[in-house]
Amino acid sequence: MSEAADRRREALRRMAADDPELAARLVLMVLPAAAARIRDTLAFELRVAELGDYRVSVADGAARVDPGGGEGHVDFRLSTDATALVDLVTGAARPFRLMLGGRLRIRGKRRRALKLRAMGSEAPDIQEVVRSGGQLDPDILYRALPYLVEPEWTKGHKFAIRYEISGQNGGTWFVEARDGEPLRVTTESPGNGAVTSTVKVPQEAYQRMAAGELSPNKAMQDRVTQVEGQLFPITLVGRWIDRSQGRDDAELKREAKQRRIQRKRAGMWGASANGAGPGQGDPGHA
Repeated sequence: MSEAADRRREALRRMAADDPELAARLVLMVLPAAAARIRDTLAFELRVAELGDYRVSVADGAARVDPGGGEGHVDFRLSTDATALVDLVTGAARPFRLMLGGRLRIRGKRRRALKLRAMGSEAPDIQEVVRSGGQLDPDILYRALPYLVEPEWTKGHKFAIRYEISGQNGGTWFVEARDGEPLRVTTESPGNGAVTSTVKVPQEAYQRMAAGELSPNKAMQDRVTQVEGQLFPITLVGRWIDRSQGRDDAELKREAKQRRIQRKRAGMWGASANGAGPGQGDPGHA
């Protein structure tokens, strides 16, 4: 398992401990991408105590999750609760153990349920979800940021960004960096002039940027997104999100090389070059 995948799994476990319903919503959002790994035709009903019923259909390397359960043939019915669902997906507990504890119940063709093993315990990243035809829910993603972004990445940074997503599942969220503390995400402004930047983006463009099909710079150049205030905090949060998904390696290597050059110059001149140091635009600094 990659470092980024392991980080996502641990983040999901922490989320489940604090907010099981949010964690379960995140699992359901990425489920189409995970279920698409099953190379077979399969249909099952998933009942999550806190969220309701869902029908999961897999065919031809694609999967979909429909709320409400629906009608028609299913191979089996799986009932669980939010915390057990996260334990099952992250591999924190084996299915047999969950069944013994009464936290997981399977009715129907249990042998068919073994096909779920093909999903693995590595949760898909955001790009895989969109490529598989899944829809990202901004509310889930923004509320997940305090778990996905390591507090140490935010050292030296204090700002608040207002994100406005228009269209289906749209809304307004405020993401606040607090100098080494977990990000704070709310739907109400922190006030006191803390908002340094505002980003306005349509849902369709939001999906494309999350999938890597549209870069933030291109979106701004084409005026698909509107940015007000400081650009740097927006870029930085984007870097943190990429890093949480394992997509920031090239930039981290570039920064590491730059730090080596700066240390060499500092040794030559007896002072740090350009005053560079922790908390000055280097999210990769540890």
